[in-house]
Amino acid sequence: MPQHRALLIGASNYDMRGIHSLPFIPGDLARLGSALRRRGFKDVQVLSQLEGGKQLGANFIKGCVAGFLRRAGRGDTLVIVLSGHGVHAAGRDYLVPEDIHEDTHPFESGCVPIDWGRDLDETPADHVVFLIDACREGIEVASMSVAGVTQWGRQKTDAALRRKVAYVYGCSPAQLSLYVRDHEAVTDGVQCGTVPGESFSIFSRAISDVVTSHQGALALDVFREAVQERVSLLHQAYRKRGNPQLLRTITDIPHNAFTFLPAAAGRHEAATPPVTEYPATPSRSTSPWWSTPASPPSGLRPQPALTRTAEEDRLIPPAPSHSAAPGRGQAAGPVGLPPRLRGSSPGPRHLISRRRVLLGLAGTVLTGVGFTAWKVIDASTPDRQLWKFNTREFVQSSPAVAGGVVYVGSGDGKLYAVDAATGEEHWSFATGEWDASSPSDSAVKSSPAVADGVVYVGSQNKKLYAVDAATGKKRWSFATGGEVYSSPAVAGGVVYVGSRDEKLYAVDAATGDERWSFATGDRVDSSPTVTKGVVYVGSSNDKLYAVDAATGDERWSFATDFHVESSPTVADGVVYIGSYDAHLYAVKT
Repeated sequence: MPQHRALLIGASNYDMRGIHSLPFIPGDLARLGSALRRRGFKDVQVLSQLEGGKQLGANFIKGCVAGFLRRAGRGDTLVIVLSGHGVHAAGRDYLVPEDIHEDTHPFESGCVPIDWGRDLDETPADHVVFLIDACREGIEVASMSVAGVTQWGRQKTDAALRRKVAYVYGCSPAQLSLYVRDHEAVTDGVQCGTVPGESFSIFSRAISDVVTSHQGALALDVFREAVQERVSLLHQAYRKRGNPQLLRTITDIPHNAFTFLPAAAGRHEAATPPVTEYPATPSRSTSPWWSTPASPPSGLRPQPALTRTAEEDRLIPPAPSHSAAPGRGQAAGPVGLPPRLRGSSPGPRHLISRRRVLLGLAGTVLTGVGFTAWKVIDASTPDRQLWKFNTREFVQSSPAVAGGVVYVGSGDGKLYAVDAATGEEHWSFATGEWDASSPSDSAVKSSPAVADGVVYVGSQNKKLYAVDAATGKKRWSFATGGEVYSSPAVAGGVVYVGSRDEKLYAVDAATGDERWSFATGDRVDSSPTVTKGVVYVGSSNDKLYAVDAATGDERWSFATDFHVESSPTVADGVVYIGSYDAHLYAVKT
């Protein structure tokens, strides 16, 4: 039977000049290891503070990870945590081992590359998740001939492995993974579940808190969202400078397609940690990220308090015996998570304000798995749902509405046409054979475009389709060299769409013949925008492109600091585009 297993590795005891030791890491990993065991992980290995004062060397770390991957059972989900200092050099990310020597040259040759490609390819596990807390403050890299963390996370990942491996970084390029020192105290009036005198990594602590406080099963997307919000709260609570570190996930696994964390072991049994009162949280005025009602929403359980195990008591330094100043550090207690992440009851992921909800789409908003239509009415009215339509898989595609029909793609590989008024199916079109064991092979994540009675949509089977909007019959298909996540744009009888084969395509809307293709050098998940004879699109080579709509010639390109998967918007002579470098850009057309 498939199991959840974890390997937690922490490099903390550094001797090299210019690299600060990280004494909080053993406590971080002990806390997280205990939380994972309570979640039902069958095998949790914590490697930190080796006996006899031995240091964690590069070969030791590489061998431990390789062995862990090889020994996995078929169908297992593996979680590997790497905590310590990290550097980037020659296009690769590295974990700095404890025994690194100052005379090592080049410096990265003595480090651990975060790349277990062969072992990952051969492991029988279904999914492997790396949680990387190593883009750390406290390392002086000026004399090491490496880029430090400013390029952290930019290394290329093998496309085949991205289908089974997820990398979750504790920060984005040009950011640092911050930690709280034992002399730091929380802001007056803020309760965040920590105690005075604690020292911890914000990212690692956020992971532990989410694992402990949310008892239901978690998919990767919900887990990442919860950890990001917890990171933001801790950042604000301890008055850290700048913006909160932005988590980044690199994977081709549909984030909601597998259970990253199982439900807590024995959650309904007497052994479950005691349930305490609903946690207090910062007021709206002190917390810009989310606010919490004074009592639990109906149908959601309060969450258990964070409690330490004997192992954690041994490794986590106790709080000072003196009392904190009034209003400073708060007593250890339950962690406040956003209300939509408490409990495990299914339902809409976002709470709705009691003010009148102003949404377009002729009084309906579409969302969800399957997908659901909601009336635009006062939120105090309980009956919002008009109908819901079930598909066999996740719905990541954004619906298009035309002529009283809703068109949407599904993870089951189909494009659906659904009556906007009744929710009844008009037709469905299969882009490939659906297999429950590997539904993503033909998943339709692309959002459809409707023009002149034809629906255009991309599929992960590497094709762009034109489907008759009235009958659901295929007009034509166009093969690209990679999965089509991009959503097509139609203008002047031409369909423009990106592909993971690193190209932007222009395809004749009537015949399906290629007009031209434009190579960007990396995958194009961004959806193009066409205006005034120019196609604007982003690429994972970190650039925004302006391409002549008629010829496919490059007009200009604009470089950001990381992948551009955002889709551009053009208004008043300005292109607005987001980047994975955590910035929104405004660029002249």
